[in-house]
Amino acid sequence: MEKFEPRKYLDVGTLITGVDILHFDNAVDSIYIRKLQSNWLLGNWEKILPLIESDETELCDFAKLIKLAVLQQVGDFEEFSEQLNLTVELIKNSDVTKELVCDILLSGLYCRLARVHLLKGDGERAKQIFRQSIVALGVTSDIDEITFVRYMGECKRVSREQHNPSGLSLISSKPISYPNVTDLIAENNKLSLIVNTYISNTKYKAASKLDALIDIRSKQSQNVIVVAGMRHSGSTALFNIIRIAHELSGVPLLSDYSEKPSCKEVLEDERNSLLIKTHEFRDDIATRSSYIFTTRRDLRDSVASAKRRDFPMLQKVGGVLEYAKYNRSLHAVWDDLSNFEFIYEEFMQAPSRVIARIVEVLGFDEKIASEVFSRVTNLPTNDYHTTLLSSTHITDPERKLSYRTTLDDKSISTINKQHLLWLRKYGYE
Repeated sequence: MEKFEPRKYLDVGTLITGVDILHFDNAVDSIYIRKLQSNWLLGNWEKILPLIESDETELCDFAKLIKLAVLQQVGDFEEFSEQLNLTVELIKNSDVTKELVCDILLSGLYCRLARVHLLKGDGERAKQIFRQSIVALGVTSDIDEITFVRYMGECKRVSREQHNPSGLSLISSKPISYPNVTDLIAENNKLSLIVNTYISNTKYKAASKLDALIDIRSKQSQNVIVVAGMRHSGSTALFNIIRIAHELSGVPLLSDYSEKPSCKEVLEDERNSLLIKTHEFRDDIATRSSYIFTTRRDLRDSVASAKRRDFPMLQKVGGVLEYAKYNRSLHAVWDDLSNFEFIYEEFMQAPSRVIARIVEVLGFDEKIASEVFSRVTNLPTNDYHTTLLSSTHITDPERKLSYRTTLDDKSISTINKQHLLWLRKYGYE
């Protein structure tokens, strides 16, 4: 497919992206598919149903999924439920997978949750969650451009409802009417129940986790940032990037580590913004979160780092092979809830660029990124209470070591076999 070119396609509604969600039959009208795909990704809900309803032939598989996604947004829950039930047969008789359907439902829930924040007047938070609605679909390129268009479309609808009560549409197709915040949250909870029933039957974990959080997250106003996931993968650096960015921006922030006794008191604070670092999954932290950063690193290097550090947990779980399983499980348990994944290797190669992206996500002035970089790269190791950094964290100051120089060949071979799919999925072969 062609590369996404906003100026060329946005005005005419024939966006072409790098997203190849399904392999379509050659007989399917490619222009028709392009229009459905573009309007779906950009959130032009009003334009999609007329396209589908005007098609006199039987809907292709992709169009059926698009219709499901749109019904999830417009609030016609009875018809949405009927369409959702049809996907059971669709999965049995086509290339459509239950994972794909669940990802579409996930994306839709994110989009509706973002709408709650938009109606509350929190545009930055809404934009972040709209972005996640795109990421949930497996989109890997032009995410920011697509997010911006979807966000602006939703802003227009909200503006129309608040400033144009006569119902005159700001767009050419039939307008969508949004309820107030309270009613929208109630609708989201009702929709979550419908989706969760479907998810339970498919045993697909990602959406069920989101369902457990969507009601709580949509109702809270406190800003709680969580750094979570794998050990030995840059979580302490990420914690300090976020902490220092708030400090330089003059934004008060209480920060702590979930394994410290003092964290209990911090978590009881319901007024201030919080930054919590954790590894093991904790419901009390996950349900309080407003934004979750996770970390990822080559599993073998994370184990090697633990071995060089003589990390107590490594021996406690049974050695390097068991520790690899343990650390992979930490990544998996948080992955589905992650809003931003901090990749260790990318940070080591281009720390300034990664820091600039995090500063942008936090909504702070990009000008502070260079100062954040300077402070993070010169953190003291004698102020653990503040930085969570000790001298034992740095196991390879000259960056000359790797898992190949730390682990024996037999352990490396076993880890490669036991975690082949994970390593392959993230390009660590």
